[in-house]
Amino acid sequence: MLLLRAEINTELVSDSFIVPIRDKDVSVQWLLSELLTRYHAWHPFKVYEFEIASEHTHEAQHKLLDMLNISETQFVSNTISEQIQIEIVESEQSKIRRKQDEEKEEELRLERIRIEREKQEKRKKRISEISLKGNCWELSDYSQFLNVPLYAEELENDNEIEEHMSEDMGGRIVVNTGSLDQWCSIRFIAPILPSFNKFYFSVRVLSLPATTNTWKVCIGAVPIEFNIKADRHWIGSQHSWSYIAGTGGKCYNSGKSVSYGQTYKEKDVISVLLNFEDGKIEFFKNGKSQGVAFENLKKAVIPAVSMTAKGCKLQIIDLLDDKYLPEIYQPFMIKNVQILQAHLQQKQHYLSNEFELQLAEILEEHHINQLYPRFSAHRNPASLYFSSSIDDQTKLSICNTMTNHGSGDKWRIARSFGAYYPKQQPSEEQPNVAAFEFVILNDAKSSNTWRICCGVIPIDFESNNDKIWVGAQSSYAYISGTGGKCFNSAQSNSYGERYGSNDRISVLLDFSNLSLEFFKNNESQGIAYEGCSCLESGVYAAVSVTASNAKVRFNSLSEQQAIHLKQIGITQRQALVDVTNKYGNIWDAHKLTTPGFLEIVENMYIECKADNDQIKSKKNDYETWNCVASRLPYQSGRRYFEIELIEIGGGELKKPSNSQKGWKICIGVVPKTYNFNHSKNKQWVGAQNSFSLVVGNGQKCFNSAKSAAYTNEQFERNDTVGVLMDFDNHTLEFYKNEKALGEAFNNLYGPVYAAVSVSADCKPCRLKFRPNAEDEKMEQLFLFR
Repeated sequence: MLLLRAEINTELVSDSFIVPIRDKDVSVQWLLSELLTRYHAWHPFKVYEFEIASEHTHEAQHKLLDMLNISETQFVSNTISEQIQIEIVESEQSKIRRKQDEEKEEELRLERIRIEREKQEKRKKRISEISLKGNCWELSDYSQFLNVPLYAEELENDNEIEEHMSEDMGGRIVVNTGSLDQWCSIRFIAPILPSFNKFYFSVRVLSLPATTNTWKVCIGAVPIEFNIKADRHWIGSQHSWSYIAGTGGKCYNSGKSVSYGQTYKEKDVISVLLNFEDGKIEFFKNGKSQGVAFENLKKAVIPAVSMTAKGCKLQIIDLLDDKYLPEIYQPFMIKNVQILQAHLQQKQHYLSNEFELQLAEILEEHHINQLYPRFSAHRNPASLYFSSSIDDQTKLSICNTMTNHGSGDKWRIARSFGAYYPKQQPSEEQPNVAAFEFVILNDAKSSNTWRICCGVIPIDFESNNDKIWVGAQSSYAYISGTGGKCFNSAQSNSYGERYGSNDRISVLLDFSNLSLEFFKNNESQGIAYEGCSCLESGVYAAVSVTASNAKVRFNSLSEQQAIHLKQIGITQRQALVDVTNKYGNIWDAHKLTTPGFLEIVENMYIECKADNDQIKSKKNDYETWNCVASRLPYQSGRRYFEIELIEIGGGELKKPSNSQKGWKICIGVVPKTYNFNHSKNKQWVGAQNSFSLVVGNGQKCFNSAKSAAYTNEQFERNDTVGVLMDFDNHTLEFYKNEKALGEAFNNLYGPVYAAVSVSADCKPCRLKFRPNAEDEKMEQLFLFR
């Protein structure tokens, strides 16, 4: 016997095998076959044939010993003690065959891909066809344990549905293929909106096999934010409403069945009336009302069902089927189905490749940017609806309006189709700027205090991320509910004015300075961000909303409009700088009650004039208030100013009750909306959503005619009242002669103006405005702008 060491080398694998030779008559072919068998036992790389390296002359049928030049005597006598090494390679014929196999496999792979694509295209077309009818279950993203047949052939030979096969049942039957008696839920194709007023639909129980779950089936409706993949996702959980088959009970936002109606079973038809006018939900069994089940229907919902048993089949009946739709409900259902079909048709249009091509053509030819509905379609079910209007100049249909039909106060986002990039070669005549604007058509109520965020998002912003508000994922936002700004976080930092319905928010992108500036109704809120590196690589216009019925319109602005906005910002900032550099701040004659008894003296003083006809006409002097406010606002950071009581009508102010008699002077801040000539004389600081320290009694006042307890301090001539505003924490605190009096308010939002109001009975009166006290106490009070 001898040991043969075979060194095998192929294009992808190198290996070696030790083969014992026990028979002197074995051929070369036997060795190659033995090596091929061992090779395949260890390696998946295909080889069809080996051959011995060319330095060995041989024929396959020759004896192996002859090829190795070993005599039979040597072999028999075992005189060869060392291993004999031989080199083995893949034959050329094997390489050719393997290449042919690979080419054939590639052809088969491409053919499989082609067939699969054809299937997908056919399915997509069928889904589109069924969806447009507005009368089916959702056709994608449902549970893996459910099946919604699309074609008639999938429903053949099914005894439970044979009697209903006269109509197209594609998309209208859902089958539980086996969920181990766990809940599986599916929704209707589209949300039902409160604007429908009333909506009536019916579900037939085609098959209801036995199940360990006593509830068996739940039929009802879910809010748009219902998570179909959550742990608790039966209809009746997550603030949804259901009528339960196995108990006849009802369920809302719980796992408990409440006594309600009759149980239902196979062949029964359950109908549901969604009455948005009265906020009620009523169920029917085979046309017989089970009574009003719920009276808390307010927002958009989606019809839905849950089932547990394998083989359970539920069918949504044609919405306009005369057999199951009571005559009294037919008029509004005909109208609602038309609206539903129009919504679905519009949705398909906005998500089509043809529409995307239109967006690109209009942007290229007319430089008009539009909203991009496909970006917002990753949320299922989609709650954002888009609509178009005709552009006055081009007469083109422009997709520019977005409405949130209900997301459970969760964020939803829309962005522009085209991105905004810096110019390659800007000039002085054509600065490197761009702009766009959002018009807030409806700022609806939301539990989220931010409500709306306008701004820009980077190119790589992901709309299927959990954090999809503008301000997250390295994006920049100006926030409606706080007036603040946000970058790459969930924290609002003080910035500008709050905004809402009918306000116009413009966004200026300055690529030369890499800065962002926001405007509210053409008034600059100041440069919000500088050094925005993402502007170099391009950004999209974007808006995020939370509230149901929030509605926003996007306007694409021209380069000239962007240049005009930039000039407005420069002019406004320069005016502020001029005042700030010379005075710090001054009283504003345009923010003064006129005609009145207060007079601005030398910009920084106010005095109460004696004997005034307006004063004498009042029954009581203290019923007449005059107010004055500063020219420059305070709206971000931690700010401070002081008012010096030089003369206050008699020296010391005694403490009367909290009624306005004896208030004398109110010091604080007023919002931009403050009316200095109010028709009902509400001109004291503390009225009209303003904040004040009532100097006459040491109390505080906000948006009221009554003061609330605050400090026991008394004020007299030459005292100084300080006002500390922290816009990041929304707090306001007063000081007396540098002594902190404690936090007075915690609902402060900018911009606000320093303000003083004086009653007519506080004569004589002279007060000094000291805005520069902010510079004096910058370190002491940790102030910053």
